Amino acid sequence: FDQLQKMYPRPEKQPSQVVIIDIDEASLAHIGQWPWNRQIIAKLIDQLHQYQVAAIGLDIIFAEYDRTSPNRIAENIMDQNPDLANQLLLLPSNEQHMTDAMKKTPTVVAYSATQFDNNAPKPKSSVKAVIGPKPKRLDHRFAAVLTNVPEIDHAAKGHGIVSFAPEADGVIRRAPLVKHIDERFYPNLSLELIRVALKGHSLALKSHPDGIQGVVLQTSMGNIMIPTDNQGRIWIYYSKSRHAHSQSSIYISAKDILSGEANPDLLKRKLVLVGTSAIGLKDIRSTPITSHMPGVEVHANMIENMLEQLIDKQPFLQRENKSSVIEAMLTLALSFITLLICIKCRIIYQICWLFIPALGLMSYSISQFLTHRLLFDPITSLIIIGLCYTWVTLLNYLYEEREKKHVFDAFNHYLSPSMVTELSQSPDKLKLGGETKHMTILFCDIRNFTSISETFKDSPEQLTKLINQVLTPLTEIIHERQGTIDKYIGDCIMAFWNAPLTIEEPEKQALLAATAMLERIIQVNEDINAKLPDHKQVEIKIGIGINSGPCLVGNLGSEQRFDYSVLGDPVNLASRLESQCKAYGVELILGEDTAKKCSSSLLLLDWICVKGKKDSTAIYTSIPHISSDQHALHHNFLEHYKNMQWEEALSLLKQCREQFADKLALYHDMMQTRIHQFQKDPPKKPWDGAIRLTEK
Repeated sequence: FDQLQKMYPRPEKQPSQVVIIDIDEASLAHIGQWPWNRQIIAKLIDQLHQYQVAAIGLDIIFAEYDRTSPNRIAENIMDQNPDLANQLLLLPSNEQHMTDAMKKTPTVVAYSATQFDNNAPKPKSSVKAVIGPKPKRLDHRFAAVLTNVPEIDHAAKGHGIVSFAPEADGVIRRAPLVKHIDERFYPNLSLELIRVALKGHSLALKSHPDGIQGVVLQTSMGNIMIPTDNQGRIWIYYSKSRHAHSQSSIYISAKDILSGEANPDLLKRKLVLVGTSAIGLKDIRSTPITSHMPGVEVHANMIENMLEQLIDKQPFLQRENKSSVIEAMLTLALSFITLLICIKCRIIYQICWLFIPALGLMSYSISQFLTHRLLFDPITSLIIIGLCYTWVTLLNYLYEEREKKHVFDAFNHYLSPSMVTELSQSPDKLKLGGETKHMTILFCDIRNFTSISETFKDSPEQLTKLINQVLTPLTEIIHERQGTIDKYIGDCIMAFWNAPLTIEEPEKQALLAATAMLERIIQVNEDINAKLPDHKQVEIKIGIGINSGPCLVGNLGSEQRFDYSVLGDPVNLASRLESQCKAYGVELILGEDTAKKCSSSLLLLDWICVKGKKDSTAIYTSIPHISSDQHALHHNFLEHYKNMQWEEALSLLKQCREQFADKLALYHDMMQTRIHQFQKDPPKKPWDGAIRLTEK
């Protein structure tokens, strides 16, 4: 159904009866950051009145009072400057400016459905009656309504719900015309705007025990029936996304309205929606046409769908109840014919037969969509026919290949190609269901990723490309060192060694991988910044934590979904060690069990006791090209520190700074600060030198 809309989008009626006043990036740059004060909104509504629009729908909720209003400022400065505060109290509030503007042009304000019941008085609804038995099988029920401040609600001519109900994959294909909230029904913003524009008295639901049949709009010219599915929804037939289209007449920037530069012919007697397409305001929706359509344009498409039905008598996009029955009967009949042909005929006739139902069903589906706007599903039938054919002709072959394919698919994204090949050839080496093994776990995280994301807030695609450029070479290094990728957690990589295949010296392999990753990130930075403009130059830094110990590894999860993963206390500690890299000013921290199996050139950093554990552990790092004298000096410093010999430790710390130069500057700063604190407030004896961490 999505592909049908992409191939044959709804023709855009020129000119459209709907106009979107877009609070876009240009408007925010011109007026200032959101939220704007209510006086600006009032001016926007006043300007729309001057343009003689038919009605205004605000896809914005004004749930709180404007903090820049004179009366609000007066409350804050009353103690400091009573005279000025009293003068401010004489001025009309910003809400008053807005409501005065709303009285000039019929305005519909937004509500939002919520599951949080705040026990506030339930607002009025234009849905006044239910014609027929009360529907009992409604999927989406909500506890309360998030409303606007009372002054704005009272000044509005209508009130509509702006919440959508996306499908399971997050795509908005259908939208409810009414929502069931605390035993009441509330109209959608799009429907309510049409009611107000047509001067409709009220709305009513036509229902049956299994659900809703439609919504009745009661006007002075008579009742108008809008059919829905049993959940009160309509399928939205989208036109091409007009947000990025330079010739589109549906989008007008809010700054052009406020400055009076908009074309009056585009606005006169139109239904106006005020909303936002700015990415930072987070009203971007996924639809069959595009994955980034502004929510206000979804409302515009709904209004256009309903106006086409009400005025032009165009049918709604719909999927009739009997469609499923017809599809099931066709599937059974064609599957039976396919089985007979596969048994009786040669392979060439079997292949030719498969094209006949495929072309016929696809043609019929497209024909129904274009001529009657009916959604007929040919895919299920074609899949089942294909499965019947495959089952008859390839059953034995598929059974033998399935075992190898299962192993290959399960580990293709987690292991190096050579290890996947070995497993697919010898599946008995893989013990499914979980086993306890001595594992080495690595966590790698990008530092200051929030700041980097902020740099690319206007280009999420570029941010995604950047992350891929970082994670891809790091993953290659892990695979080269016989590691297994467990998962990607945003900008973090989790990997482990010694499963599913047992390898020699997994601790050393993990350390070598970490060292190579730190070296590779330098080249990665150069490659990334070579393609970026100067104002978007970034410096990618990573922190790595490694730990070893007995863990449970295998296919873990639920019956519905599972992953090949690892569980255990060493995993948690590895994650904590990675998060401590920033505090200790190093790029790599290893746990004690890992360090014991690696070379003696590792440098002991500290003893810590992470949150939630009683026992302490030593932590280490790796410093390239460290001399034996430097190692001995550092070890001597930690011995005096652990023995609470503060003055001697400070003296040795000073020598360490000179010997290590800038390699451990942040670490030395931290230890100096800690020693000064211990001089004032010594730890309780006996002390094992460990620091108790209070945060994860």
